Amino acid sequence: DPEIYMLIDTDTNVYTKIEGKYKCILKYRKNVVPQEMCDILWESLKGAAPLQRGRAEAAGIPKEGEIYSNIVSKSTGKNIRQLNSKARSGIIGYYDNKSFMGHKYIKDDGEMCRLTSFSRKNLEKYKKSLPCISYIDNLYKKLTPNYYKKQRSAMNKINKKYHIEDTVYTTVTVNKNFRTALHKDKGDYVDGFGNLVVIDR
Repeated sequence: DPEIYMLIDTDTNVYTKIEGKYKCILKYRKNVVPQEMCDILWESLKGAAPLQRGRAEAAGIPKEGEIYSNIVSKSTGKNIRQLNSKARSGIIGYYDNKSFMGHKYIKDDGEMCRLTSFSRKNLEKYKKSLPCISYIDNLYKKLTPNYYKKQRSAMNKINKKYHIEDTVYTTVTVNKNFRTALHKDKGDYVDGFGNLVVIDR
């Protein structure tokens, strides 16, 4: 309904008022990632967002209205509860090694994180995307320096082998042609400022 939203199509800062003080909650910028980098990101990471059931809240409730269904495992015969909502979404970089399905790739239980499945299986493509991710990191630093400083301080406490290059990111979520439902992410650094980048070819 056009009466309840405003379409923003120019560079804009959005503020909210909390306890009498204004706080910036969004900075929208157009065409700040060069087309050459958009092309590199597309070619490198288009396979990082498979159609899968891991984003229930973001994918929304399917038309049938049922979020879950039960299926029988072909290998074990056990009943498995699965999500009905599918979305093209995946992760690159590093992730908690005890997360769902992740621990089986870690031989050393002392390791805090693992290289994500896509990054491990497509190492050259992942490495090709790194300069572009560093460029986005610099945009974050330029646009919201105070939030960036806090996130950099937090990252300095984490082993550098879990950093994506010399950025303030450990993990990047890749969505492909995916218009998300309204949802709240979990596990992000709470004192940072979320970075969402849309690329096109």
